[in-house]
Amino acid sequence: EKDRVALIDAREKLERKEEQLRVEAREAENEARIVASRGTMETKANAIRERQTIVRGTEERLEEKEREMAEMEGRIERYERDRRSLRKLTVLGLRKAVSLLRFWRWRRKGVTAA
Repeated sequence: EKDRVALIDAREKLERKEEQLRVEAREAENEARIVASRGTMETKANAIRERQTIVRGTEERLEEKEREMAEMEGRIERYERDRRSLRKLTVLGLRKAVSLLRFWRWRRKGVTAA
């Protein structure tokens, strides 16, 4: 009878130990999930921050290139304006030269005729 009671006690002890181990295993599993979730969340947060940094950098470079393009367009417009002005001045200069040549010819003819 004592052996039987000892066996029952040993079995109950083993069952309690088994239940305790199950609880500990569940707790460890839950903690592992939490740690994995934190790691995943940290990884996602880092990826989001990195993406934002890249996007910000890209936007800054894009804005810089747009400013450069606007500056170049301004330079081109000034160049075109200056070119048109030079053409007009050249035409006016040629007209003036032709006018002077005609005047000198006319004067020569007038002087030689007198």
